Amino acid sequence: RVDAVDAVRFDRLLRSAAGSASVDDRRRALADAGALWRGPPFAEFADARWARVAAARLTERHGAACEELARLLLDAGDAAGAGSVAADLTDAYPLRETGGALLVEGLVMSGRRAEARDAVRGCRAVLAERAGLAPGPALSALERAARSAPP
Repeated sequence: RVDAVDAVRFDRLLRSAAGSASVDDRRRALADAGALWRGPPFAEFADARWARVAAARLTERHGAACEELARLLLDAGDAAGAGSVAADLTDAYPLRETGGALLVEGLVMSGRRAEARDAVRGCRAVLAERAGLAPGPALSALERAARSAPP
């Protein structure tokens, strides 16, 4: 059965999330899609071009879905849930600056300002060391907010 393949179920859940008018249904579908993720897709076929192309597409969609889920959780006031999703996101995709910004935002919202400042320093270091980049406007603004907030 085709629907037994995680990649197919993942795509179906993302389509369901995108088509849902209910924020709760979107969060649930995104969380369910994320729960299917078990590492690099099609790893056993890594030498095949089709697998590399499909894996790159799925990996990008996974990162975007995690970002959307973290944003929805933040918007709902669930800073701990958003922080957990964003922490996993930054571990899996350290160069996705949006994930770092969501992590910092969740930490600030949780009152964990010292950890937020540490997270900004970590994101800044990864961007500089791995890509020679400085943080963009969103992360820079959160960095200023985390620095100006009391410890």
